[in-house]
Parts: sequence; C-alpha cells; structure tokens
Amino acid sequence: MIQIRDLTIGYSSKKRQHIVADHLNATLQEGELTCLLGANGAGKSTLLRTLSAFQPQLAGEILMEGRDLGSYSDKERAQLVSVVLTERLEVYGLSVSELIALGRSPYTGFWGGLEANDREVVQWAMDQTGITHLSHRKVHTLSDGERQKVMIAKALAQETPVIYLDEPTAFLDYPSKVEMMQLLHHLSRSTGRTIFLSTHDLELALQTADKLWLLRRKRVESPQTKNPLAEHISAKDHVEHIHVEHIKDNHRAEPTTGIATTVRAMDTEKLYEGAEGDRENALITGTPEDLLLDGTLARFFQSPSLSFDYSSGTFRVIQPCRAQVIVCGDGLPYRLLCRALQRIGFAPISVPTGSENHPIPSLPRLSVTSSGSGHILYHLTLPGNSKQMQFSTIQEVLDQLSQS
Repeated sequence: MIQIRDLTIGYSSKKRQHIVADHLNATLQEGELTCLLGANGAGKSTLLRTLSAFQPQLAGEILMEGRDLGSYSDKERAQLVSVVLTERLEVYGLSVSELIALGRSPYTGFWGGLEANDREVVQWAMDQTGITHLSHRKVHTLSDGERQKVMIAKALAQETPVIYLDEPTAFLDYPSKVEMMQLLHHLSRSTGRTIFLSTHDLELALQTADKLWLLRRKRVESPQTKNPLAEHISAKDHVEHIHVEHIKDNHRAEPTTGIATTVRAMDTEKLYEGAEGDRENALITGTPEDLLLDGTLARFFQSPSLSFDYSSGTFRVIQPCRAQVIVCGDGLPYRLLCRALQRIGFAPISVPTGSENHPIPSLPRLSVTSSGSGHILYHLTLPGNSKQMQFSTIQEVLDQLSQS
C-alpha cells in the first residue's frame, strides 16, 4: 500500500520554489488499477515522477508499506517500483526478449547474467502480456501497441509490487487503447500488483479503473504572479441542474434524449470564483461510480460545451441549438437519431411512443419505426404540411431538415 500525506510537488532552485500541486492526500491499494486524470499542466507527470523518486517532493510524505520512500536505497526502490514512461523508446539491435530481460537488472548483479529463474520470469512476463510470439522480433520493427506491451512486460519482469505508467495509451489507436487498459486491469487483479497510470482517455478510465485520482490545476503559481488560465480552469465548480420533463397536457417540454439531468455552466462570474476549500481538495479520489453519482466528475470536467448524461454515465458534447424537433421512438435507432439531430443544432423533444401527433405548434415531428422486414424507417412531418415523408437513413432526415 502507498500513502501520500499532505504532499507538495513541484520544482525548486536556489532562489525559489515552483509548486505544481500541494496538500495532496490519497492511498493506492494492492490489486487495483488507479487512473490519474487532470488538465494539461495540472501536474500528472510531476506527481508520477515524485512517486517514483525521480524527483524529490517539496513537502509532505510518501509512504510505501508504512516506510518513507526516501529511506529506501536505489536498489530497494528498483525492487519495489517499476516505471513505464510515455516517451517512445528507440531501440535498435535488441530483440523483444532481450529488452524484457533488462527488467531483471535489479537482481542479476553487475554483469547482468541471467539464471534459469530469470529466464522463467521473462517468459512469464511475455505470457502475461500475450507477446510470446514476438520474442525474437527486433524491438524497432514493432507497432506502437506491441512496443507498449513489451515495456509493460519489462515492468512485470522487474517483479515489483508497484507499476507506474505515464499515459500508456498516448500513441495507440482506439482498439489498442481498449486492449491496453483491459490488459492493465487484468494484470492488477491476476498478479495483485498496484498499477497506477496517468491518462486523458476519460471514457476508458471510467470503464476500466478501480479508482480515479482527479488532480486539479493549481490556481496561483506564486504570490507575485497569477496565471489567469490556471485560475480559469481550476476555479471552484458551480453547476445548475436542468430537470427534463416529458410532454404533458400543458405542452411544456424541455429538450431531451432520455437524459435525466444535464450539467451546464452557470454564469461565468460564479464559475471562476474559486473557494478557500479548494486547497484541501486539490486531489479527489474514489471509485468511478461514486464520483459519477455524487456529481464530482461532472463538476471536475465542467465546460459550457460538455454535459454529463446520467442515464448512460458518459459525457456528451453540447452543440448550439437553433431549433427544436419532436421525436418519438425507442431503442438504438432513436438514440442515434437524437444524437445526429443535436450535432446539426436541433434539440430533440422526446415524447412517449404513440404520442408523436401530440399538438405542439410550429415544430417538425419525427418518429422511428421498424418495417415488417426489419428495416428502420424515419417519418418526418413538417409544420404546416400534413404530408408525412419517409426516409430509410438518418442522413436523408438531416438533409431534409437542413433544407427546411
């Protein structure tokens, strides 16, 4: 277990200290995947380097198994913590198995000779990451995803209870990002290791992480100089909840795509005020589900162009609304139609199935049905025109609405 207590991270010189983040308190547990999220400049990489003892903390404590991190020797730390950095490793002449074998250096002595046990560990690390078939390939011939797996295998071969990774999915395509996060979660569970990584892939972190660390960007860099951008980003979050109602007899309705609550920014003066208590919450931790339910994630990533969909547990982009349209339907085709309408500036108003003819003046009406052969059909009626148009694709609906 790793604990940080009132930790301050940053950089120091003879003349001054530059504090990146302070008053950090959190715990990393064994057998869990924890993801660190935060804006650029919040200090994610600095925190990782500090936890790895690559740079000293400015204040506070870092405890590993109840012992101060600074009290460990370099060799002891190398047997406790392995680190996978975000930089692409340019290696020529080394095979995959040879590079992974370098993870055994804390145990092999000065000359680095491998014993039978070391070779077994290297083979085990390749098996765990699914790259045994690459063992004789040269590292420089690998794809980004393959190379990242090799670096994770090297960290496993180091046999440390803790693995830190700095944005391990940064250079990967989306399927490879998913595979990488699934692999890391599996390794944390199957090997009992503490795996801690920084990432910008919010949706993947929500689905794969056991815990999240949310690192706020520090508002004031020094007493002499203030960074308006930092203040803008890290100011105390204020949100208003816009409750959605389905159409009732009085014809009142709010735009909805089945969303129970939408989070939007309040007026900018309140949004950027900040509060004294923010210093105590520079680092917020918890399970993704708890942070979603209590509104922390929605506030942390609050933006006038971003909203949180509580029905699906995901974020969505807010597009400027230029018109409204009544939509009736259910299932995936209905949800995708609503998403497409929002993208081109139409706010969908949801009505119960069978109520698409409910009278709301001057609004187009759309319904989604399935034909007897299973084909999806979209029916559109424009204001002032009783003739119903029928389309077989969402693109045709969007084209018609754009021309109206």
